[in-house]
Amino acid sequence: MNTNYLSFSADPNLGQLGNGNLNDQNLPVEASGLTGVIAISAGLYFSVALTNTGIVWCWGSNQFGQLANGSTVDSNIPVQISGSINVNAINAGYYHTIATTNSGEVISWGSNSNGQIGVNSVVSQFTTPQLTGVPNAIQITAGGGHSFVIDNANSGWTFGANMAGQLGEGTNLDHLIPVSFSTVCNVLDLEIKTLDSSFSIFPNPAKHNLKISVDLPTSISIINSTGIELLKTEVVNECDVDVSQFAAGIYFVKSASGETIKFIKE
Repeated sequence: MNTNYLSFSADPNLGQLGNGNLNDQNLPVEASGLTGVIAISAGLYFSVALTNTGIVWCWGSNQFGQLANGSTVDSNIPVQISGSINVNAINAGYYHTIATTNSGEVISWGSNSNGQIGVNSVVSQFTTPQLTGVPNAIQITAGGGHSFVIDNANSGWTFGANMAGQLGEGTNLDHLIPVSFSTVCNVLDLEIKTLDSSFSIFPNPAKHNLKISVDLPTSISIINSTGIELLKTEVVNECDVDVSQFAAGIYFVKSASGETIKFIKE
């Protein structure tokens, strides 16, 4: 299996393709010197890759320390983040990255203007990634200026920008350290399946209609992020579900067998 990294981009090119120059590309190009890549994530004008040795490489814009190499100089080739940390998952936001280690710790680096790194400050982190204080993490994701973690007890932790309520903890206040909330735990402990599932959805994200196709007749439910069932219908082959009345956000489509697919309502 070829695990080299391919990327492509349009203007502006700040080195986020990692191929040694700043030329835009409308076809995939190979990032320089990377092999054994097992995970990738793209921020805004920078890219992150994780190799099978647990090493993280970054390239592109470095204005806020997105490359975690102790400088603010952009790089058009992959550079290794500082510190010897065994990483097993990565996710990039607009200008920051969060990751988990083999021991379940959450680390983060880059822009921290809203506390999205989770280290009780708004100072960006340019060097060795910092621990956020969430132990035993099993899943992470990064928004534009906020972050989200699930621990092995299926508790959710959020931190960072919250002007639109994106942290889901009942206020519009930014949080500089992780805050726990329990209202979505009934949803988060579901097994989210997108491959080898008995049903599929399209498009995702959806704005007006969501097409649900099933291998065998089953009942399908749509659940919001607080675990409330909003809609239930029987599907024999496929059907179109009107989701235009739903508010923008994250929802879950669940079959009678318990298989669940997350979708985003625009």
